[in-house]
Amino acid sequence: RENFVSFIAEGIQEQTKDCGTILVLNDRLHRLKIENAERWCRYIYKGNSNSIELTSDKFDGVVYRIDPNRKSGDMYIQLAASRLKSGGTLWIVGANDEGIKSTAKHLSPWFKDSDTIDFRRRCRIIQATRTEAPAKGTIKDWSTTIQVDDTRKSWMTFPGLFAGGGADNGTALLLEALS
Repeated sequence: RENFVSFIAEGIQEQTKDCGTILVLNDRLHRLKIENAERWCRYIYKGNSNSIELTSDKFDGVVYRIDPNRKSGDMYIQLAASRLKSGGTLWIVGANDEGIKSTAKHLSPWFKDSDTIDFRRRCRIIQATRTEAPAKGTIKDWSTTIQVDDTRKSWMTFPGLFAGGGADNGTALLLEALS
């Protein structure tokens, strides 16, 4: 799937050349070839390092590699909105089986004029324009504190982690093994 998404994302390269400052969100594998872009992903993957916060800069364009988890996706959409200048362009890249077709429904009120600008090999690029609606601008805005078990203090979690905000069976087993 990543190869197909990378293939279709090549269409964004030409559009971003004259766009100004670009932010690439959630491209864990660095497959989106956008030159001179700042990159941010909340996960550390294959040796890349990242801070937990985005810069405070406003960008002319954001390229977002879709996160298939709906709650994480909502977070990324608002983080993108908070970093885009009003009237700036958002490009969302992803595969149909990751939920890209329904993503446009979740862009309002932060984006308008969303449209699929390319569709090939069961992958899409959606383009939208930033409105002036306020958005949650830091990852900390998305934190939730949960009580995992009776013996530990509360833990901070974020969308897409801890099986929907609670300890899953694997985490419970790990906690049981750690005395």
